[in-house]
Amino acid sequence: MKKKNYKIINKQNTLLKQKVIGHLIIGGRKKKSEKVLLKSIKSLQKQSLKSYKEIINLAVMNAIPIFKVSERRLKKTKKKKKLLVPFFLSNNCIRISTALKNIINNTRKISSNLPFYNNLNKELVLNAKKKSENIKIKNDTQRLAIEKKKFLDNYKWRNKKKT
Repeated sequence: MKKKNYKIINKQNTLLKQKVIGHLIIGGRKKKSEKVLLKSIKSLQKQSLKSYKEIINLAVMNAIPIFKVSERRLKKTKKKKKLLVPFFLSNNCIRISTALKNIINNTRKISSNLPFYNNLNKELVLNAKKKSENIKIKNDTQRLAIEKKKFLDNYKWRNKKKT
């Protein structure tokens, strides 16, 4: 029983590592993104007492969005009005992927003289502590989605019972 659980956890960690590398790649430079991730992991391990796997998992779990808000233009009106429509992210892979994209994009926005792996390291730690700008943006979009919940009335929920 323990061996199966270990295999599942090990498989999830390798998948998460592959997703992080996939989102770090720019211009097909996979080796460079692997080096950046490795340097970031080493500096994470030196900084904290927790293992780097726990910190990365915490950072991703804190950044995972439930809803995503998209803009739609109304075609029938003369004035091009934009309508904000929330939609539910039902697949866990999509949720994790959007969380990683948000973390990495927020890291790229940081302008400092430090190398990228240090900025990524700081962003992961801030996300794990729930103090990052990324988490504030996520909470604002969740609030906006709840305010616009009248658009969610037509969404087909799986657990909805017919009466």
